[in-house]
Amino acid sequence: METGTSGSGTEVGVVMLSPTVTGGPGRGKCNERICSMVFVLDTHKKPLMPCTPRRARLLLKQKRAVVHRLSPFTIRLKDREVATCTLQPVVLKIDPGSRISGMALARVVA
Repeated sequence: METGTSGSGTEVGVVMLSPTVTGGPGRGKCNERICSMVFVLDTHKKPLMPCTPRRARLLLKQKRAVVHRLSPFTIRLKDREVATCTLQPVVLKIDPGSRISGMALARVVA
């Protein structure tokens, strides 16, 4: 977990939710900082909180979700709506590199 101070002087902690796989090809391993995550949409295509690849596989196997997009891998739940879910605040972080720019979602931890 990374901590820092925001412009208002309050301390903000962020947990990175990057689509990067840390355990090698084909493995969705997580460590303290970076997890491989799957984007999730509700029945009306509104964004929900990302989930782990394991949970996405289970939802697809149980026919509770369908594949919405392959790149980035996104699933759409058949039985959820934004109104019935609790969402956490997330921030988009951009890492401009010399050749490749990286993007990550960061969950704000209070």
